[in-house]
Amino acid sequence: MHAIKWILLFATLIGFVPAASTQSLPTIKVAFNVPGDEAKLLMRAHPEYFPAIGRDYQINWMQLQGTATVSQALIAGTADCGVNAPLTLAQAITGAGLKPILIGAIIGESPQSFTSYWAVKEDSPIRTVKDLKGKTVAVNTIGSQLDAFTRIWLKQNGLDPKHDVNIAEVPFPLSEAALRQGRVDAIVLVQPFATRAEKTGGLRKLGALRDVQPNLLNLVEACRQDFVDAHPKVAAQYARDFAAASKRFSQDHAASIALLSDILKMPKPALESFMFTSHDYQRYPDGAVDVQVVQKSFDLFYDNGLLAKKLDANAYIRPGISLVAHQDSK
Repeated sequence: MHAIKWILLFATLIGFVPAASTQSLPTIKVAFNVPGDEAKLLMRAHPEYFPAIGRDYQINWMQLQGTATVSQALIAGTADCGVNAPLTLAQAITGAGLKPILIGAIIGESPQSFTSYWAVKEDSPIRTVKDLKGKTVAVNTIGSQLDAFTRIWLKQNGLDPKHDVNIAEVPFPLSEAALRQGRVDAIVLVQPFATRAEKTGGLRKLGALRDVQPNLLNLVEACRQDFVDAHPKVAAQYARDFAAASKRFSQDHAASIALLSDILKMPKPALESFMFTSHDYQRYPDGAVDVQVVQKSFDLFYDNGLLAKKLDANAYIRPGISLVAHQDSK
């Protein structure tokens, strides 16, 4: 008995934490996507940069494909927090009663950054959006935010996306080949695939996402409200670590490119050709959400029949937890 007491005392003095103590820490089930979810990819690869992970809480990481799948996991309660597009989040709220709290911003688009765009082959007879009537446009996933913006773009240019155009589902890595081989007539180009296609040449831009919404959040981080209510201190610390990861990723360019090169299995020069340049997405070094930008997306989706009711983005902000940008004129 005395020997056991001395062992425990020695373990305390040297800072040893028994496995049982680690197991008793609050756990956040966090869903992430690859690529795009960069701050969280850094947190997952290098938890040693964030002392609270493993000390105050632990993370159970789960990789899911697409933001719609993450929204479904949040609805089901199999994930506590995860990456969302404003559209999939809004549809989960209006369609399934999800109650989320916005934590932070991941990537977006602005007039100063790269913007996703629709492209056709250089020698295509398609010169304007209206020429897509009777043609096939590829999107990454039916029901995704890019699919929604494609339909809004078509509608704004006088086409009925349900009857005038065939919208096909083609994953990003395969869409360029589908276009060049003539299996589709137009595609949506996002990074890093846009830079690769531009280097090869032979394609022409037909329209850009900023024509639909100039300032846009592509990806946001959100947690279930019931999780935040039950663990407010843990949620606040997770938000602080998310902000720190966003800052570190944005500042240490070489390390960040090396990390993504390893995860995506892409050569560093391919990533260096656009990352942290004017041809990169809008990044948020503080990880903060611009609520006005989210509200404009919510309004756009509602006005185009993609949401059953209007939403107030401010309803999903929790003071002391949500990372919120200073709201200026947008």
